[in-house]
Order: sequence, then C-alpha cells, then structure tokens
Amino acid sequence: MKVSSLCTKEDQNKTVMEEYPNWLEMPHELMTNILQRLRTAEILTSAQKVCTAWRTICKDPMMWQVIDMQNLFDDWDGHYDLQTLTKQAVNLSHGELIDVSIKYFGTDDLLHHIVQHSSKLKRLSLWCCYDITGSGLSRAVKRCMERIKDFQHNSTQNYDDSDDVSSSGSDGGESSEEDDSDYYDWV
Repeated sequence: MKVSSLCTKEDQNKTVMEEYPNWLEMPHELMTNILQRLRTAEILTSAQKVCTAWRTICKDPMMWQVIDMQNLFDDWDGHYDLQTLTKQAVNLSHGELIDVSIKYFGTDDLLHHIVQHSSKLKRLSLWCCYDITGSGLSRAVKRCMERIKDFQHNSTQNYDDSDDVSSSGSDGGESSEEDDSDYYDWV
C-alpha cells in the first residue's frame, strides 16, 4: 500500500507565507518611501487603488508636498486628464504643497488652483505651458510672491506690456537667459 505525502491546501499556503514576507506588514515609512518614488500620475491612477494600506498612505498630505507633472508623455496613454489629476494632487496636499512642476499642459485655471490651495508653496516650475497667459501668470505671481523662493518658467505665451509680470522679489531677483527661460529666485 502506497502512502501519499501530499500537502493540504492550508499547508501549501503556510509554506508560501513562511517563504515570502507579507508586504503589508512593512513599516508605514518604508511603504511611503516606495510610493513617493512613483510619478504623481501613477500614484493617482494606479497605486492608490492597490490596497487599503496604500490608499491610506496616498491620502496623507505629506505624500503631496512635491508634485512633479513633468516627463509624462514618454509613456502616457492619455486616458486621464492631466489638469484634473494635478488639481486632485493639490487637493490631497491640504495646503502642504511646497514644490510643483508642470510641463506642457498648464493653464491659467490650473495655476490659479495651485496658488489658491497651496499656502506653503516655495517652488513653482512651469515648462512649455502655452495655455498660461501673461495676465494669468501675473495674477499668480502677485498672489504668492512673498512665499515663493524659486520660480521657473519658459515658453508660456508671449507677454505684452500690460501683463506686468514682475521678475523681482525683495532682493531684485535673478533671471537667466541661457536657455530662453525665465528663472526667478525670490529670497
């Protein structure tokens, strides 16, 4: 008579659990660090949907102190509205946003939303945002000039004299012309 040594399903699961640690038991700080390495759009469209633990981490305003919405077009499938995703990230920051970078899709409305909902904003970078007008940029700069320490932009719409975009802060500011962009350092 032959005796079978087959494991039960419970034994198999127990073996798997012993071989591989449960990633949900990782320390909160480690999971946060891992998630912060993803792009903002990836967090909003995918990562926060993985499990309850990741969703909880993604709701933490500290996750949203830096919003980088640049270099999305290399592999972006276009199923999501980048303006909406950026506004969602700004809202998730609950005023804790300190650094935001946008490339190719900024508008006056988005810029207004960022400035209005980001009382701790220190750095603003706008690249190739052709739908931001001079007057929209001027209003945003005037609203947050005291708190912004680093403002960079290039290739927004051409300004006329009535736009009154000031490149100086309390120390007169600095402007770099090397790369056809404007750089302002308000200290």
